[in-house]
Amino acid sequence: MWRVLLVVVAAGEPAAGEPATAAAEPASWASSVDWGAPLPRGVIPEDDWPWATGEDAVCGWSGATLLCDDGAGISRAYRAWEGPVEGEPYWIRCAGLEWCAGARVSRDGGDRERWRWASRAPPHRGWEGAAPSAAPSVSGEGLGVTVTLVGGEAWGEHREVLAGALAACRGAEALDEFPLAVLYDEAGPRKVRLQGFPPATVDVSCLVDAAAAAPRPADGAAVEVMLTGAVSAPR
Repeated sequence: MWRVLLVVVAAGEPAAGEPATAAAEPASWASSVDWGAPLPRGVIPEDDWPWATGEDAVCGWSGATLLCDDGAGISRAYRAWEGPVEGEPYWIRCAGLEWCAGARVSRDGGDRERWRWASRAPPHRGWEGAAPSAAPSVSGEGLGVTVTLVGGEAWGEHREVLAGALAACRGAEALDEFPLAVLYDEAGPRKVRLQGFPPATVDVSCLVDAAAAAPRPADGAAVEVMLTGAVSAPR
């Protein structure tokens, strides 16, 4: 992913260090996107995370703009962003099975959602994104599920709280000793690494959010755990 981010920097984008806040004006480039239309001919294909996600997604670069068609015409668009983003903590799948920490700020432009994401560490490379409407939310509620953890003692009292948060993720009952690791730095969780491909029915982003919410352990810079889910009585 980081290789791709280096490629997307283009002339005419905001200068490095320019602040990004929720009060910032919507990016004017989004108004020129032909929403709902097929990808134009001649785009340069893009199949890397976090943009080309999902089986139906087809993305391509048209100049400095990345256009994505999720099956019904252009539904997402991105441009390079240089500089920090002062927003809520936000995780993206950055490469392979690793999810990276950053910050995101978003605003509703009426008929269009716009957001910025950037790494929390310099040089903060990231992007501005736009979509015709807000992305659908994924509910973490489902069957009554119990998740047990093998490892993770470094989290202390929070370990049981984390198990409960993982159990609330959609598809958690399909977990069977699924391994993951949380890597930390001075600011807290830096990466969540899935050490294999989880079952297709599991809401992976929910697993990442739950694991990243655990406090930084007093000793060590990483925590590895194995997750096992089992269906219990319905809630």
